[in-house]
Amino acid sequence: MFVCSPQACTLEQSKAFLDRLVRVSELQLLQYDALMVIDDVEKGRVEPTRYPTSELIRRKNAGEPLEDEEDKDALPRGKANWIGVPSNQFVVEGRPSKLQVTPTIPTRKTTLAHSATVKARDKAYLDYKEQFENMLQQIEKEKERLLISEQRWEESWEKSVEKVKDLYQKEG
Repeated sequence: MFVCSPQACTLEQSKAFLDRLVRVSELQLLQYDALMVIDDVEKGRVEPTRYPTSELIRRKNAGEPLEDEEDKDALPRGKANWIGVPSNQFVVEGRPSKLQVTPTIPTRKTTLAHSATVKARDKAYLDYKEQFENMLQQIEKEKERLLISEQRWEESWEKSVEKVKDLYQKEG
């Protein structure tokens, strides 16, 4: 049975996490494409409300918009290309200078659900990246602690060997 070093295991697990995160978010985005949303329904034409001149003048003087505000561009509509997450940031030593990202995910729609999925994916990535870096720091600290402990044991062992040799030399 092969046992990997703590850093190698952490690196391997981070790559598996990233792969699952990308696959699940892509699947979810594509599933949202298949759902019918309000944008898929053809709207009838509704004439805008006509206000009297006095109301329009009052609005203009108050600095208010002359037309009724709708939530027109709260979220861009139509096709979208969702940028992937960085794929080469989980490394033990020295980050690459050139950033590589996972493939872009094209969708036929843009909905709040799509946007929420990408935000959740990005937050999960950043949270995991922070945990990954903390884990590497903990591994390094533990490694240093164990090396110092081993060095002390070795020094103690050498002192004990010297004492035993001195005892035998004094008897002879």
